Amino acid sequence: MKIGFSLLLVACLYAGFKNFTNDYEFSEILRSVKSPWYLSLIICFLFINLYCESRKWRAVTTLKINSTSALRAILAGYSTAVITPNRIGEFAGRNTFFAKQFRPELTTATFIGSFVQGAITVFFGLVGLVWFPFSTELIKHLDYKILFWILLLLAAIVVGLYFFRNYFALRLAEYLSSLQKVTGFQLLKSAFWGLVRYLTFLTQFYLALLIFGFEGSFALAASGISVMYLIQSYIPLTGLGELGVREFLSFIIFSPFMEIGVAAVFPALLIWLINIVIPSLCGLALLKSRHSFAR
Repeated sequence: MKIGFSLLLVACLYAGFKNFTNDYEFSEILRSVKSPWYLSLIICFLFINLYCESRKWRAVTTLKINSTSALRAILAGYSTAVITPNRIGEFAGRNTFFAKQFRPELTTATFIGSFVQGAITVFFGLVGLVWFPFSTELIKHLDYKILFWILLLLAAIVVGLYFFRNYFALRLAEYLSSLQKVTGFQLLKSAFWGLVRYLTFLTQFYLALLIFGFEGSFALAASGISVMYLIQSYIPLTGLGELGVREFLSFIIFSPFMEIGVAAVFPALLIWLINIVIPSLCGLALLKSRHSFAR
C-alpha cells in the first residue's frame, strides 16, 4: 500500500509539471542556477543537523554516550531508516553499536526524539498553513483521476486504522509508559535541539531554493517549507519512497515563485541527496565495517 501511494504521487508529479517542461530545455534550467556557492553552506549545515540530532537523542537517555559514538549511531540509524516507513527502523541501526542491556533505553530515546521532532514539525507546519499564500494556478494541470485514487487510498488507510485501533492503542500506551520515565528537563533539552535541527533544515532548503531561482521572501519560503515538511512527514513512505513525493510537494508549493516553475523540483532533490543519501551511505559503510570486524 505504501509503495502504491508513493507511485501514485510520483505519477501525479509527472502529470502536474509535464505541461511546464515542454516550454523549457534542461539547459535553460541550468543557466538559471544562481549562487552555486550556497551548496557549500548547505553541506556545512548537514554537519550541524547531525550534531543536533545526536544531542537531541542523548538528552533523553541517562547513558553516557560520547560524541563520536553518538554520531556513529546516528549515521547507522540513517541507513536502516531509509528503507522503512516513517523511519521506524532507525532504532535498529542506532542500537547496533551498543550492548544489548542498553538497547531498550536507547530505543525509547529514539522514539521520544522522533516524537519531539514530529511535534515541532506539526507546530511550524500549522503556522505555515495559515501564513502561506496558496496559489490555485496549478490546479488545472493536475490529473484528477490520479488525485481521486490518492484520496481513495487515503480513505482505505483511515478504514484500516479504525479496524486495527485496539492494536495501535496498545502500542501508544506502551510508548506513553516509556515517555513518563523521562523528566521534563530532559524533554526541554531534547526540544531545544529539535528546534535548532528544524531551523537547520529550513535554512538548507531556503538556500537550495535560492540556487534554483526562487524569487520570494524568506517568510514566504519558510512558511512553504514548513507546510511541505508537515505533509511529507505524515505520509507513510520510506526514505527512498520520499523520492518523487518531496519533489511533487516542492513543485506544487514553490513553482509559482520560481524564475522557471519546473525548477522547484530540484531544491527538494538536492536536499534529499545531501540530508538522506550521504548520511545513509556513511551509515551503511559503518555497519558493513562493523560486521566485517565481527567476523
